[in-house]
Amino acid sequence: TTFLVSLAFGNEVYTTKSMLKVKVVGLGVVIASYGDIKANFFGVAIQMSAILCDAVRCNLLQKVMQTNAVKLTPVGTLYFVAPMAAASLALPALFLDFSNLRHHDRPIPYIWLMGSCMAASSLNLVVFTLIGKTSALTTSVTGPLKEWVCILVAMVVYGTAVTRQQWCGYAIALCGIFWYQRDKFFSGGVAAGAQAVVANPKQDDEKVPLIMSPRKGSPTAV
Repeated sequence: TTFLVSLAFGNEVYTTKSMLKVKVVGLGVVIASYGDIKANFFGVAIQMSAILCDAVRCNLLQKVMQTNAVKLTPVGTLYFVAPMAAASLALPALFLDFSNLRHHDRPIPYIWLMGSCMAASSLNLVVFTLIGKTSALTTSVTGPLKEWVCILVAMVVYGTAVTRQQWCGYAIALCGIFWYQRDKFFSGGVAAGAQAVVANPKQDDEKVPLIMSPRKGSPTAV
């Protein structure tokens, strides 16, 4: 989905080899997930909508962070994205979670809540950095690596069982990721980027700041 949306936004160029690599990763994820859940049409529809929205979000972030006019840093991107995300989640939370919170009679674990917020903010910074340095497609393809870390931790902490079929799916997806990354980063793109940094080491992270301090006789640039 991210690959197709990237083509629509002009962030990627279609090649049969690229599509094949993405399909290998997707095949591994499907094999690992097959038979583990009972499908529900409404739930699948919501999940597919979420996948499409996330693909659009990642591609829009790539446009914002890599555009020639305004190039946001990961921290600057989080500064603008976080309030919008909070506003988007406030409405469904009001209908789905407010009643449970209102009748909640146990003490709220503020320490764990703050830890979760810090971890989520750190994850967003990492994702924004990856999108800014690479692409939305790279972020999507390497996403299963993050999920596997969660699975390994769940195995150690909660004793979660993993079947042979799931290990087989993870292995196929991992091969697809390595194949994608090898061609992506060792085909001259990284070398060209490194040479550009060496040639201009003092290049600003933000080409045009969103807010500039006003000077005498000049309006504030926003």
